[in-house]
Amino acid sequence: MLFLIFFAFFLFSLLLLIVLSKISELKNYAMSIYKYCYKFVLSLHEIMDFEGCYDY
Repeated sequence: MLFLIFFAFFLFSLLLLIVLSKISELKNYAMSIYKYCYKFVLSLHEIMDFEGCYDY
């Protein structure tokens, strides 16, 4: 069981390393995705606040 956890952690760190090496190539693309997700979360938060106004 411990070996499986270690193996999964090793695979995850390897995947993270690959992703980090790809980010240097696709930095603008990644930043645009990040900005889009950030705007989506902000709009979702505003919607939740707007719904909360009518909670009384």
